[in-house]
Amino acid sequence: MPNRKAVPASVRRRLWCECMGHCMNPSCHEDLFPSDSTVAHKAHIEPYRIGNDNSLENLIILCPNCHTFVDQQPADEIQTRLRQWKIDRNREIRARFSVRYASFSNLAQAVTPLLRRNGQIIASYGPNADHAQASDRHELWELFENELVSNNERLVVMLSRNKALLHIENQEIVEFFRLHVEEFATTRSAESPIRLSLFPSELNSIFGLATADGSLPPSVAALQNLIARLIRQGRFIHLELVHDQTLAYRNGEEIKDLNLANRPRIHQLYFNQRLYRPKTTSLRLDGLVYVLRWLYRRGVEYTTPDPRRLWELNLGNRYDVALCYEYCLSEATMNELLVSDPDIVVNLHNWNGGPVSRAAGKLAQSCNVVLHNQQSFFSWVRREFG
Repeated sequence: MPNRKAVPASVRRRLWCECMGHCMNPSCHEDLFPSDSTVAHKAHIEPYRIGNDNSLENLIILCPNCHTFVDQQPADEIQTRLRQWKIDRNREIRARFSVRYASFSNLAQAVTPLLRRNGQIIASYGPNADHAQASDRHELWELFENELVSNNERLVVMLSRNKALLHIENQEIVEFFRLHVEEFATTRSAESPIRLSLFPSELNSIFGLATADGSLPPSVAALQNLIARLIRQGRFIHLELVHDQTLAYRNGEEIKDLNLANRPRIHQLYFNQRLYRPKTTSLRLDGLVYVLRWLYRRGVEYTTPDPRRLWELNLGNRYDVALCYEYCLSEATMNELLVSDPDIVVNLHNWNGGPVSRAAGKLAQSCNVVLHNQQSFFSWVRREFG
């Protein structure tokens, strides 16, 4: 029909969100994405010739066989049936993908194939694909956009249902992804089919499919708990915090390097293995790395005697130093730090100058422990070690 108006891009994408890659006939089990292609038709519930209606409510996704069957039925009889198909099928599909998984591992098994497939589509047919010339890029993209949109909607349903299995920061990444999917499906024009910058790439990091370039996760306590577990298992090899932030450990016959700056993945690992408790120190990892790098650049010899107690340093084989990160150093924290019998205690919380409570100050004085904030500690190191 030459004068028929095209279905708007936003309606087309919402149709694919609605069906999530399934024929909307509840009795049909046809695969709509076989072998890098799309086998599906957009069918009108009320015939287009009657109302020229290309709305979401008047369209339904069907496989070719079901579309042929529908076209063979009297129009006035099939319309009610098609509307019920949309309702029933959508409810059934959402229930199928709204499964609550028992563990993050189970969730990852369901999610990673969809993320991986979407990555393949973007790499092969997206606007930045090496082989996609300007003349055919849009046509290639449209061939696979339907599958990407359907996969995205499946992911949103699964991840939203299982947010409790994710670290709280990673829950925020899922929310950014949900907004990305919604915006892509409802507002983008045909002239701008994709904006890769809006996809939160950290989502791939959560599931181990990519490395996120982010800041270090703050918890030194969780890192210490992980190291302690690896030591008990005889798997710990080495921790590097100055040049790059990696943890080397044995995994069977292999040696793995865990990138501690891959923040979403590390957060999820800590969360999965319940490493945030016990909280053995308030020290932040970025603060510890900053101090170690500063000492390294100045040529000050130091050691970390026990990787399970990263807040303890020895400087030049002369001074035992205990690090902490407290808004105001309390007597309770002082008592915890004094277990290691330090010569010096440094509060790295520099926003307010690293103050010390009166009780903590008296306790340090009674034990002949010198107290520093970060600035005064660095000044003392310059004087002591040149």
